Amino acid sequence: MAKNLNNNPLTWGGDYKDEVHQYLPGTYEYSTQYQRDGTYSSESVWHSINRGVNVMNHMGHANETYLMGQSNGTINQLTNTEYGFLYSQGCYPAAFDQRTSDAGECIGEHLVMAPERFCLHRQYPLWLVYAG
Repeated sequence: MAKNLNNNPLTWGGDYKDEVHQYLPGTYEYSTQYQRDGTYSSESVWHSINRGVNVMNHMGHANETYLMGQSNGTINQLTNTEYGFLYSQGCYPAAFDQRTSDAGECIGEHLVMAPERFCLHRQYPLWLVYAG
């Protein structure tokens, strides 16, 4: 799952995700949801999780309460019965330390603690290092 990362220069997360899937074993089933290709939306992400997707690899913008078009509220509405693993290169979705000192939990905590649990790993996008 990937979104537009920057407009100047135009940088698509899908370009980087295309590099990742070449390392998947040939027996793995995979699909892509890229904003670049018009196949990404918050609804398609939500439905993928609800259908029981096992592994998600995300590159896009995020914050403490927003990830892949989802908010804490939409995460709490999931009804999936399959657990999954999410690797995100978005900023702060796993800010368990509540870096903004808000009383609310981060979206990563909602993903992990909800009955429809998900495991989340967050990594800062490398492109931000070079943004200036």
